[in-house]
Amino acid sequence: MPDDLPTDVVTVITQLCGETRRALAAGEYDTARATTDTMARVATNKLPEGHHRETVRHACDRITTLLDDDPEIEAAIGYVDALERSFPTVE
Repeated sequence: MPDDLPTDVVTVITQLCGETRRALAAGEYDTARATTDTMARVATNKLPEGHHRETVRHACDRITTLLDDDPEIEAAIGYVDALERSFPTVE
């Protein structure tokens, strides 16, 4: 694990990715918005400034935008998947 990525924070973000994906697949868009908002707050408050923080914030912004008006679920899930892949696996 890179030194700048706290293991506990990575674990929380990947768990929130899973919760967001499940909510999107189930059509629970309010839950997906809530988990996405939480993910953005965790990144802002717990990740050091840099690539990973900005990646999470960008993905969360895009997911939220994709859920507005006419939800684009497949695209939102794609952002969740890409975000999750951007972090190292926690063992």
